[in-house]
Amino acid sequence: MSGTPRTRSSPSRKGAANSDLFRREIPRLPKKSPSLTTATASKFMYDNRMLTVVYATSQPGSISDLERMSETELATVRKNLPSGTRELVDCDEDTVLFLHPSFLKSELFPFTDRTVLHFQDELIPVITLDRSGNVLMQAFANRESLTLTLESGFGTYYSRSRKSLWKKGDTSGHVQNVKEVLASANGKFLVYIVEQSGAACHEGYYSCFFRERKGENLQVLNVPFLGRE
Repeated sequence: MSGTPRTRSSPSRKGAANSDLFRREIPRLPKKSPSLTTATASKFMYDNRMLTVVYATSQPGSISDLERMSETELATVRKNLPSGTRELVDCDEDTVLFLHPSFLKSELFPFTDRTVLHFQDELIPVITLDRSGNVLMQAFANRESLTLTLESGFGTYYSRSRKSLWKKGDTSGHVQNVKEVLASANGKFLVYIVEQSGAACHEGYYSCFFRERKGENLQVLNVPFLGRE
């Protein structure tokens, strides 16, 4: 785990950036463990569930990096963030958006048929932004959903829970008109620049990142509420 994104005052983390965060082995529960209580097992699963962490300069702002890590690793990362870093949490509480002006802007390049992408379990993370730089949501794409996005011009993703493709707004009408598809320099995530119709979040908010962590609590931000799907 590379920990935190490179900031304007920190040295290059070239070596760390080359580590494949998406190939980390997820710890497994032992198949037979008589002494393992239900509470212990639940804590183990919670501590080791994989989350997506996005770093940006501000909201709206510029994307700095994206990592996948466990709850345990996230707790360590929090301790090493620059003072004043804000932490926004998405509606499903499986993606965290860290904001700090010292985070360096990521190099993003237009996606072409020559772009090399690194899929893990046939999926790649996607960060969806509006044209002002607001992070609207984070989801995943497979090769088929990426092709559909490019061909149709509408944000299309792969649902890990439903194990199927989904076009954003297909039932609600809150579609995403994709203006650009960008890839990170290391090919580990994509960025969709979109025109969002209505709410990006199924909870009815313009952005899925409508809450900020304040200590142990989540505080609702002044993000427009446009109606639930």
